[in-house]
Amino acid sequence: MNDEAMAGMYQHLVAQRDKTRQEIRRLPPEVRRAYMRQAKQKSRQRLRETSEQGRVDLTTDDIRSALADAAIALIGSRDPAGEAVLAAAAKLAWPEHPAATANVTARIRKGKLKPRSLPQAEPFAEPDDRRRLSATAGKAAKRIARAWGLEDAQAEVLFAVPEATWRSIAQSQAVELDQESLIRISAAVGIFKALRTVFADSMADRWPSIANKNALFRDLSPVEAMMIDGLPKMLDTRRHVEAMVQGL
Repeated sequence: MNDEAMAGMYQHLVAQRDKTRQEIRRLPPEVRRAYMRQAKQKSRQRLRETSEQGRVDLTTDDIRSALADAAIALIGSRDPAGEAVLAAAAKLAWPEHPAATANVTARIRKGKLKPRSLPQAEPFAEPDDRRRLSATAGKAAKRIARAWGLEDAQAEVLFAVPEATWRSIAQSQAVELDQESLIRISAAVGIFKALRTVFADSMADRWPSIANKNALFRDLSPVEAMMIDGLPKMLDTRRHVEAMVQGL
């Protein structure tokens, strides 16, 4: 598939989502938050249904990640086709950074970048780990929410915690978080730290709430995009910000 075909496929996949996001931004704040909660519930239901049916519900980000993983694997094996695949994927992922392909290729060759889709140990899968880490994660989530200026309802959606749990976190009370919440908070911590490396001023805390024209966010703020698309978008945002640290 050539670059034009890949770009066309990508644009087709995101067209409907872009339209929806623009409509969401025009909603009153209370209605928008209610919509985001409902969207999260529908997303979880869809994932459960597809899992039960033994099929995969691919998103645009899944497809882009798969392309990037294929390129990384090919380059790692010294296959020249890898650089062609990566170049095409880079045009979609980092259109404003023409040097991204060379930078990413160099990191792959040094062994600093691995395919994300390789089997890995599932984080926070053990109940003992979740109990042990919940207190620290709660403190981190509270600090991030305060720094980013999140309303309680936004924090509840972003970190996937019930209202009562977030109230306990806000009041510095003991909580036990589930696996998804811990992964989300971990991703947010990565974003939070990376932004402080990229920006030396208040922009580090303002960046998540500013509308962003990058293809990853499509005119939504990173916080809005992460609230709508959930954990996959949080992980992609973390990778995006970490790439900013590397100057990609």
